[in-house]
Amino acid sequence: MSGRSDWIYADHAARALAGHGPGHDDLFIHFGHFDGTEPAERSDAALRVAQRTLNDRLVDLARVADGLRVADVGCGVGGTLASINAAFSDMELHGVNIDPRQIEAARARVAPRPGNRLAWHVADALALPLADASMDRVLAIECVPHFGSREGFLREAARVLVDGGVLALSDFVPTPALRDGRARGLLPDGFAAAVEAGLGPFDDFWGEAPGYDALVASIPLAILDRIDASAATLPTYRFILRGDPERVLASPAAALADRGVAALAWAQARGLLRMEYLALRREPRAGS
Repeated sequence: MSGRSDWIYADHAARALAGHGPGHDDLFIHFGHFDGTEPAERSDAALRVAQRTLNDRLVDLARVADGLRVADVGCGVGGTLASINAAFSDMELHGVNIDPRQIEAARARVAPRPGNRLAWHVADALALPLADASMDRVLAIECVPHFGSREGFLREAARVLVDGGVLALSDFVPTPALRDGRARGLLPDGFAAAVEAGLGPFDDFWGEAPGYDALVASIPLAILDRIDASAATLPTYRFILRGDPERVLASPAAALADRGVAALAWAQARGLLRMEYLALRREPRAGS
């Protein structure tokens, strides 16, 4: 992912760099999708299954098929491209990440199958090293808030997509109730400070900039699918957060990264912040 705090990166990246784990499922560093079922126990295996489910949901939303050119922006340590590489043929795959450590881990663990092409790029998501209309699909799993500008990234994705190409992403989407809670002083003690200091770069956490519906009015993208996955992803916090979110927020001894995750968990559990999956189609260029 791009510019992300180390609260989930460190463990999984360390495994990737050390060569631990049997396959690409061990390279996922995003949330899990639990289909509304609470996991019976907290285990690496249970989280990996849920992460694979989320990954597959986004790949399906992107309409990935054989013979396509696919870019995964904020690619982490390569889990999503590894899964696509394993499942599809005659693919041109590009992984983009601003963190060279993650690209190093991806390059060390993921090699293209015969007939597929794979390239890794250390680059900013707002300045993709890809030509205009060069990609059939773009993926951005749980990393858009860390890019610095949702609008800037959507414009870059639209630039590199062919007409009719698809961008699929997952994102933490704030609701008006989140801003209202801040204005009325209804958020837990330490919440705003945890967001500021514990989430790393997190663009527009409070939802003060235009949202997706407004952005696509001025960007040549059309929303194909929009899924509220808040309930399905909420159990992930059991795996990545130690303790009750409100207690973690109030604890001066808690690590800043844990307090940031606690703020996310508290807000998502109360419907103030949604996890959404979106698929957007690139509209035809002028003269097409």
